[in-house]
Amino acid sequence: MKSLNDYIVPIVGTKDGLHQFDFSIDASFLKQYNYSDIVDILAKVHVNFYKSNRLFDISISMKGEIKVECDRCLDEFMMPVSFEHHLVVKAEDNSSDSEEEVVFIPEASTEIDLAPYVFETIVFSIPMRKVHPLDSDGNSLCNKEMISKLNKYLINESNTDPRWDSLKEMLN
Repeated sequence: MKSLNDYIVPIVGTKDGLHQFDFSIDASFLKQYNYSDIVDILAKVHVNFYKSNRLFDISISMKGEIKVECDRCLDEFMMPVSFEHHLVVKAEDNSSDSEEEVVFIPEASTEIDLAPYVFETIVFSIPMRKVHPLDSDGNSLCNKEMISKLNKYLINESNTDPRWDSLKEMLN
């Protein structure tokens, strides 16, 4: 299990220029954030960290697979994910400008913790709708038994108000 301290980058004593970091992410990383939307994860994270005086340009790219619960049938499945996240960090005490794209840290800071930004990248990579992919024939890989149970209890409102039907005809 990797500690969150492994994601801390010292900024004092680090030369200006490009620095690169690679991390392997697994479920233990998410457990440290008490994040339960992802059951398991196997991902590689690459960080380009460009230091220039008091400005830090950070690009985080993540690629891997996450095990999530299907929104349709509730079975777990592995879903491929990838995401790019860009961040600018500025060391400044008197930050009068409130910019969304810039994160301000105290000028006396000696390190930057990349763990929360790696976590953000993982969370941003999750699609809003998580459903099983289709097979080569175009059929869903969802649990057929669960889908049939859901369809059994599905309320089908086929009785519509005739006034709406006449309005729908006007659209055509």
